[in-house]
Amino acid sequence: MTGRDANDDAHTLGGMATEDDLEEYEKRIQLATVATDAFAAQLFEELDTKNGGFWWWKDHLDWKRRVLIADYLIASVHGVSAALMGACLAADEYRANAAADGSALHEALEGVRTSTAQSKGIHEFAAAVPRDSAARRRGRMMTFSAEHCLFHLGQVLDRLAAVIVIVGGFGREDITGASWNWINGLAVELGLVDTRPAAKLKKDKRKPASKLVTTELVQPPASPGRDAQTTLIEAVLSAADHGPEEWLKWTRETRNAMAHRPPIRVLNSVTSDGLTGLLFRNPRWTDIQALAFAEQPADEPMSGVLLLKSNADVLDGLCDSMNSYLSAIMRSVSECWSTRKAHPMLIIQPAAQWPNHKPPGFPSRFPGYGDDAKPVEGSVVLTHPNEGRRWQSARVFDHMKHQWRE
Repeated sequence: MTGRDANDDAHTLGGMATEDDLEEYEKRIQLATVATDAFAAQLFEELDTKNGGFWWWKDHLDWKRRVLIADYLIASVHGVSAALMGACLAADEYRANAAADGSALHEALEGVRTSTAQSKGIHEFAAAVPRDSAARRRGRMMTFSAEHCLFHLGQVLDRLAAVIVIVGGFGREDITGASWNWINGLAVELGLVDTRPAAKLKKDKRKPASKLVTTELVQPPASPGRDAQTTLIEAVLSAADHGPEEWLKWTRETRNAMAHRPPIRVLNSVTSDGLTGLLFRNPRWTDIQALAFAEQPADEPMSGVLLLKSNADVLDGLCDSMNSYLSAIMRSVSECWSTRKAHPMLIIQPAAQWPNHKPPGFPSRFPGYGDDAKPVEGSVVLTHPNEGRRWQSARVFDHMKHQWRE
């Protein structure tokens, strides 16, 4: 039994493929994917196959937690790279479908222009807009691609949050529940973000932000461990350096709206992509709220409601910003990791990050559908050597396996 393993995407960009083998959507995010894949490769090399986890964690945690947190870190690093690849591929698919839709629309409208019919008003042009099955499929694929791009960018952030919390040794409980919301909380704990109301900030402007906060989440003030954590989170707070104003906030809010709220009524416009539905400027608002409350210049009344930009350009731009932003964060992640490894007692890896080594709940009783997929007699399971190293470090195939159930 053979197949693609979880690291195929990473290894494609990590050196096994030549530059000529890569498609444009893969090339445009290499700055970030190469950085994440290099860090993942480093983590694989540092796995302690005898004691589990990483060797310099030996005096921090019991071996089961070492294994589980280390394995979750590696999987999260790979997940960051895979999610960014998924976002960029979805943006590429959007552009391809938009181009095809634009060509079909141009051809249909050109047929009206060159026809001998005397009446060529707006109704004739509107009636010529393609509405056949191919047009419906393109429209739906454009919607799905835009959603998938935003969903995957959200995945990048949530998976990256787990990487940051583990590498920084922050005392958050249960790393499997990590989300990007955690990061702002850590920035507040470190005194890097002030959450006081604007009126109080003005009144207390002579007072510094609470840089002396000491909690179980962060290291004590004025300690080397605190400095390492602060430097790491400062890189995370640099989103403004990697794209237009509020690009990261808009990305997160649009992703959340697409995932959890009813779809907003699509408003179409003829752009370079053809007849396309434009993205809303205020994703947390309904379309009625946007029409009622958005700032609307007299000469462009819809500019406060919609992003009057090509959706393809917006999606590509978000991927470019995330590529730059992620590469900067990974530099700080790698530096923090190296600092901690050089001084293992600088920050003790919190046991709270993995409260219980046993899996939650009971084994699934779901049988699936269809006939059983029985392996061919004598077949073997093949995977990448790095996966084998993970399992070897986890001690799930040797005499130690029984201890997992204890």
